[in-house]
Amino acid sequence: MKNLFRMIIGLLIVISGNLFAQTIPVDTVRTWMFDLAGDHMRGRANGSVEMRQAADYIAARFLSAGLRPVPGSYSFFHPFRFTARDDGRLIHEQNVIGYLEGADPQLKDECIVICAHYDHIGIGQAVEGDSIYNGADDNISGTCGVMGIAQALSVENKRPARSVLFISWAGEEMGLQGSRYYVKHPIWSLENTALVINFELLGRPESIGRNRYYLTGASFSTLADSLSAFNANRSWQMDNSVVDVDRLMFVSDNAAFAAAYRKDREFWGVVAHTFAMEAGGDHVHRPHDGPELIDLENLAHFIDYMTDLLMHFSAQDRAPQWTDARFHPVSSYKE
Repeated sequence: MKNLFRMIIGLLIVISGNLFAQTIPVDTVRTWMFDLAGDHMRGRANGSVEMRQAADYIAARFLSAGLRPVPGSYSFFHPFRFTARDDGRLIHEQNVIGYLEGADPQLKDECIVICAHYDHIGIGQAVEGDSIYNGADDNISGTCGVMGIAQALSVENKRPARSVLFISWAGEEMGLQGSRYYVKHPIWSLENTALVINFELLGRPESIGRNRYYLTGASFSTLADSLSAFNANRSWQMDNSVVDVDRLMFVSDNAAFAAAYRKDREFWGVVAHTFAMEAGGDHVHRPHDGPELIDLENLAHFIDYMTDLLMHFSAQDRAPQWTDARFHPVSSYKE
């Protein structure tokens, strides 16, 4: 009887370990976070050497996850240039884009975009002797989400039904430059882009609590209702307490897709929303947004949750649709 009891206890320990273990270990997320948001990266200002180093790092993670350049392209790097609004400098930057072909012959010609920006604001006014604006939560936390989902699919040997583009944007902090450039020069037609999932501020969930996120522009499409259905009986839930979620729809890279075209107050674009856990805490754009303050365990669990969510949405016959009268499918736009 004692031996049987020990066997049962041992089995329960193994099962519980499997239930709560992350596909991407916390130590891996920690390494990514400190490698990309440590002081040595000097805040990753657009046009800097550190941004080129960050792009190389992200591309290496994409390659190790089994991603490939988009068909017709020979590189993960997609360069663009823009003029800085403050001083007129011409800045050369690059988005980093990895591709995973869908598994379903009928759906793989459509894609889902998983994305986050990896730039920040560099060196700024010193606060308590610290002038490096690390940008760990804003937005290496989101970058870890993108790299983590790609890696989790590889570890679990999963392929979504639709194809997936994993994109790290440059230029977000200077006016969504990377995502706006992409929308004007898409490497996958916007008409065949089923959904855009953007990540911002995933590392500091103090204001809404762990295992929770909010969705920008939640009332604008069917995505929020689909999330509520998916989350039934799950530990992760969508939070509805954040004010101004509709206004926040337009402040990150998802906005470039949602408003690919506009006339007056009407928009034509792809259903595109941002998942976030902070709505502008006092650490945002401050030197104390450092990697040591990130809730790495929560972020690792979020990566697992989003990997499951991606697999689910990629297999749905009907992609999320606009419900707000101001928004229209990009395919319906006429000059």
